[in-house]
Amino acid sequence: MAATVEYIFMAVPDESPAEDTLRLINDKTSGLSTNYVLALPDLKIGSLDTLMTTSEQLTKADTYAAGVVQKLMEYTLNLIGPDDHEELLVGPTRVPMETFIQHFQWDESRYPLRMQLVSMVEVINKVIVQVDTTFKQKATAHNTIVQKVQTAEKKSMGNLMTRSLDELVTADKFILDSEYLETLVVVVPKSSSKEWLGAYESLTAMVVPRSSELLAEDTEYGLYTVTLFKKVINEFKMKAREQKFVVRDYRFSTDSQDVASRERSLLQTQLKKQLGPMIHWLKVNFNVAFSAWIHLKCLRVLVESILRYGLSNKLVTLVMKTHGKSGRLRRALDGLFMHLDKTFIAKEINEEMVIPGGQVLESDYHPFVMFATHIVQSSKHVAHPRRGSRQLPHVMDAAVQLDGETVVRLPRQLAGRSFVVQKCRNCTILLLDCVSRVTVQDCTNCKVFVGACKERVLLDDCVDCQLFAASRQVVARWCVHCELHLLCPTQPLLRSSVDMMFGCLQCSYTQLKGT
Repeated sequence: MAATVEYIFMAVPDESPAEDTLRLINDKTSGLSTNYVLALPDLKIGSLDTLMTTSEQLTKADTYAAGVVQKLMEYTLNLIGPDDHEELLVGPTRVPMETFIQHFQWDESRYPLRMQLVSMVEVINKVIVQVDTTFKQKATAHNTIVQKVQTAEKKSMGNLMTRSLDELVTADKFILDSEYLETLVVVVPKSSSKEWLGAYESLTAMVVPRSSELLAEDTEYGLYTVTLFKKVINEFKMKAREQKFVVRDYRFSTDSQDVASRERSLLQTQLKKQLGPMIHWLKVNFNVAFSAWIHLKCLRVLVESILRYGLSNKLVTLVMKTHGKSGRLRRALDGLFMHLDKTFIAKEINEEMVIPGGQVLESDYHPFVMFATHIVQSSKHVAHPRRGSRQLPHVMDAAVQLDGETVVRLPRQLAGRSFVVQKCRNCTILLLDCVSRVTVQDCTNCKVFVGACKERVLLDDCVDCQLFAASRQVVARWCVHCELHLLCPTQPLLRSSVDMMFGCLQCSYTQLKGT
């Protein structure tokens, strides 16, 4: 399981210039946390009665949203791998969860500031409920197919006593369409093989001599045939049971073999076709649910702060990433802001306390507003992109959030740097230069030409895209209905992708020969 880190959303009234309050908090919590300013928007608050009701609704909605986010994460990681939590990117710019929290910005496109606070809480909660409802439906459908595949596979597994025999027998081993004779299949313990071969002809009368033949064996049993007259079958079964030989209730049929094979193949095909779109849906809606959940956290901070300190007070709001257990951090903040509540008595915090759903227990009261949660820790730091900028900080060049445009990089413009194509629609990307790496992520109906890539071209979470590339390695994951025309010394790596088509690279340009 991936490591988690605790984040604390907190607010205090600004009793002095905001810079002084921030400096005081940073000095007091040095070594205990890394602090980030939490920018909360100006919202239409409403009356005191409305705030009280909204506070109760937010508490329930927060707990519910945390559960939905947890379910989506667990289900997604179960499909893509428990160590692939870095693939769960959130926010409009698709960044890791920690980056999204540390540099939180209110999503006005989803949650307009002109809305009343009560209406905004209802809208956010409806978003989460809708995601949860759809998830249950899709998970049920997916689990049904998985169970059918597992059931079909179990029939072809296990020992000879229980497994299906269709794959082990052939028509030439059986007497078929005979009025008098029938071939039985008998499971014999391997330790009793000699006894079987010496005794089966004399168990009853009317057994065809030398008709027993070994069909298959495993670590415990051998599977033998025996041919006899139909009139003595019941007697033969009884005599065989007395000798601990088990006659399987099996009749050979070419139709049953074909049906079982087709059914298993069909189920496996359905599962593969469903897997890619399922992972794509999970990633998209995890983004929606996680973003909605953090917005609820921010609303809780705002509403609780107004109820405690009133509308007239300006607030200093922070997100604090704790270093290790948070007990010392909370005690330090309690001592710093004890004057805000004269009735508060500092108490020791049980650092081993488990908080279900990552929520703060109501009894865990502090003189400042605080809500905590645990987030899967990023294994590497990714800088936060500037708002409104298309330039990604961790690459040298990029095309981001374009629609219907053509992007061209001529020879010597890239000079071996990396390039990212992200969240583009109906675009043509021509990279007519040597690059180190190319990533095409979350794109739809785009054509991408890569002249020469030194390391790897990654096609990630794309739909209806065409890739023309000369590269050392090509990887496609969670893609649907994409065409790849490649010049590559290794086979392309596919992961959870469906309806993929491949061909040879049959295009060039003058300078390509010189790269």
